[in-house]
Amino acid sequence: MTELQDLRIPMPVWERLLKSCGLRRAELERLRVGDITQDEDGQIWLHVAESEESPERDVQVFSGFSWAIVDILAQKFPDTPEEIVSFKEAMSGRSPDELLVSSVPSDLNIEQGRWEYAWWTYFGTIEALDVIHYPRTFNEVGEQVRLALGLSKIDETIRGFMRRAKRDFMREYKASV
Repeated sequence: MTELQDLRIPMPVWERLLKSCGLRRAELERLRVGDITQDEDGQIWLHVAESEESPERDVQVFSGFSWAIVDILAQKFPDTPEEIVSFKEAMSGRSPDELLVSSVPSDLNIEQGRWEYAWWTYFGTIEALDVIHYPRTFNEVGEQVRLALGLSKIDETIRGFMRRAKRDFMREYKASV
């Protein structure tokens, strides 16, 4: 994709792309078309190569926001449902070595998007969004968020999510008993 084509991507699409996967700026800029796959269940995955700042990993894209990836792949931003294309259609004609985008807008709030991705992963209706299988403990969810974001350890933000989720769960549990 050329820089001119990147400029045509509406900011709400950029924001949904970021919320769908939580990638860092450099990871988005290195993402190639061949790194994007769809499994037999229709779930879109991004393969993130190892770098100085993060380990190699596969990131599951939130089902509710996967349209942003498809729109960017197709280089079309539909106004009507009739204009929407499938993942397979969006991938056709694209070279696996081609960058998904040539650059990321400097005014795109990457940290806010990563925070929202972590929030949705942690607090969102996990099973309904098809993000992860239902966890057994709050620590398991924190670990899954850490891996998805490519962090080397659970940071204070994720620890805060875990504390609040446990507190809220205990309040609801005590109220129901």
